[in-house]
Amino acid sequence: MTRPAIPRANAESAPGEDRIARQPTYRESYTYGMIRVSRLNGKEFVVNAELIQFLEETPDTVITLLNHEKVVVKEPADEVIRRVIEYQRGIRFQP
Repeated sequence: MTRPAIPRANAESAPGEDRIARQPTYRESYTYGMIRVSRLNGKEFVVNAELIQFLEETPDTVITLLNHEKVVVKEPADEVIRRVIEYQRGIRFQP
């Protein structure tokens, strides 16, 4: 299954001009099973919501994946849970 390309804004811009990528739509952002979270240093990355096994606050939020890899994130556990639920709703209740 190939992933659809996300079109860029101002696709007609001249060579050398910076193009700013548009924000993905709600449906596009939840197509690939990923949720966006931040490391403690503030750098954003994405985690596959389908691979989350455990979520704990000790006091930092630690996400444990099915392969037992642990990831420490800045968001509180409630926010990660909200994003996972939002992702699950997006794939199950698509218009």
